[in-house]
Amino acid sequence: MKTESTSWWSTLETLDTTLGVVLALVAIVGYGLALRNWLRFKDLTKTQARVEQRAASLLVDLDRAEKENAQLARTRDEWMPKAWLKEADKEVASGNDVRAVDVLDQGYQRMREDLGVVAHRLAEYHASRMIGFDASQEHAAAQRLSQVAAALAPGHKDIATFADDIDGIEIVDGEPLQLASSRFDAADPQEATRVIQALIAAQDRFFEKGRYQVCIVLCERATRLSRRQGLDASELGFSARFDFAQALRLGGRARDAFEEVAALLLIRERVQGEEHPHVLATRNLEAGIVKDLGHYDEALAKVEALLPVYERVQGEDHPGVLATRYLEAEILRSLGHYEDALAKVEALLPIRERVQGEEHPNVLTTRYLEANLLQDLGRYDDALAKAEALLPVDERVRGEEHPNVLTTCTLEANLFENLGRYDDALAKVQALLPVYERVQGEEHPHVLAARYLKASILRRLGRYDDALAKVEALLPVYERVQGEEHPHVLTTRYLEASILHDLDRCDDALAKVEALLLVYERVQRKEHPHVLGTRNLEASILHSLGRYEEALTKVDALLPIHERVQGEEHPHVLENRRLRAEILVSLADTHDARTEINALLPLQAGQSGPDHTYTLISELILLKILAQDGRRAQARERIDGLVRRLTKATGPGHRRVRQAIEFREELGKGGQ
Repeated sequence: MKTESTSWWSTLETLDTTLGVVLALVAIVGYGLALRNWLRFKDLTKTQARVEQRAASLLVDLDRAEKENAQLARTRDEWMPKAWLKEADKEVASGNDVRAVDVLDQGYQRMREDLGVVAHRLAEYHASRMIGFDASQEHAAAQRLSQVAAALAPGHKDIATFADDIDGIEIVDGEPLQLASSRFDAADPQEATRVIQALIAAQDRFFEKGRYQVCIVLCERATRLSRRQGLDASELGFSARFDFAQALRLGGRARDAFEEVAALLLIRERVQGEEHPHVLATRNLEAGIVKDLGHYDEALAKVEALLPVYERVQGEDHPGVLATRYLEAEILRSLGHYEDALAKVEALLPIRERVQGEEHPNVLTTRYLEANLLQDLGRYDDALAKAEALLPVDERVRGEEHPNVLTTCTLEANLFENLGRYDDALAKVQALLPVYERVQGEEHPHVLAARYLKASILRRLGRYDDALAKVEALLPVYERVQGEEHPHVLTTRYLEASILHDLDRCDDALAKVEALLLVYERVQRKEHPHVLGTRNLEASILHSLGRYEEALTKVDALLPIHERVQGEEHPHVLENRRLRAEILVSLADTHDARTEINALLPLQAGQSGPDHTYTLISELILLKILAQDGRRAQARERIDGLVRRLTKATGPGHRRVRQAIEFREELGKGGQ
């Protein structure tokens, strides 16, 4: 039985246990609260660190942004004339006049080229408005702006060409291009029709004068205007676009011209029908552009498909049909079919004279082609006589600076070169080039052809380093303008290899020729005269490398083909025979060499003259044969005179002059 004291103690124990539990719970709760507060504090610390880090990053970004903004402001100020003037004023106020001028000049130099292009674009705009607006005012604005553009960007070729064209407008045309006092309303198709008609009429006048860059601007505006007014599928729109493609072609932009004419042909055939006369004229233009692009087989196929349709629809003597026949002859010439082309021209010329008159520009162009073909056939005297008779008529009819007249001048210079009149040829082409560049633009294909001719003449004169520099400057331009595999580019690469050979860089020359032949044979076929000439060069280089047997094998394989393609007495065939004789001398086969050279010399002397380079080289070979035959005294008697004649004909640096001098020294060392 429990006593009262025991009960009290028991109560105390219970209370103690309860208090222990309560205190434990309080401790746990307190710990939890402390832990939560500690975690909160930790999170706040981390957040504060992140905020401080972000603030530091923002300060860095702000500093960077301020620096970038300052740099942008400086860059902006570099292109702001007001900023230059402000800075220059500060420098002047500080007594730094030289620094002030430098600031202004640096800013001007930075912007001048771009400002020139801007002024040029504005000049083009005003030039396009000379028809249909106040002609005098628009022409004056175009002239001022083009002069500013040329001054700001003196190295920009298109700007210089356009400025010359604008300056020549009043001289060329002789009257203001004022048509009506009313302003053009772009929303009025009737007014648009009037302006397009006026643009086409003005284009015709400039076209006759050969001002093709102005024609491009006028036709481009007419084409754009016809599209805006929904006239592009009308006959007027077709005419504008046809003229535009034609101007692009004659302006030397064959690729752009092809895009324009191909698009025009599709819509014209659909709207007008495949045998409409204007569609046939467009097909003729397309074929001409394809020829200009160097796709001769494709161009010939187009012409041969077009001609019978054209003759049936328009009649055999229609000017459009005659133009297509002329184009056919041009393409045949480009393919190397010179006899066939000449036969076509000789049949065409009297018809054109009867239908269009003896001094019609188309007749003069046909006479030019005839002279060119005579040159291709090696009939240089006949060709020169034709060219010299044509030139004064052409100058009187079309003007001395018409592109066709300049092309005839190029032909004349080329004939001088082929006739061995190298100094006359060089003088001619040097006088011609600056005019050509001003009239046609520095990168027009005809100008590039004249530059090629100059390099070729320099080579003939033995100025090999000058010639090579010209070719190396010309090639990348030619490749960019006409494409890497255009026949004219390949001809230039042939000239480059020839010059390397002349410089005794025979390994380089052979590598060039071997790479060229692969392309040449694919582009122009294996029996094209240019390919045959390249194969002859390959054999000549092999001979210079001492690979005589290989050289002779190539020449013997080449000669019968060359004779069949170009004729037994063509100058290039005679050169091939001369090379064969030279190789035989190197092989000490004097009997066959003598037979070859004795048959060759009278042909060359009668054809080119006794003092032509080709004749003199053959004489040098003959003297080497005499020396091999033991007649060194006879060779010694003649060598001094031959050296003098060769030097006079070609210049002292010519490879053949060096060879003649070396041979003279050898003769002096030996006995009888």
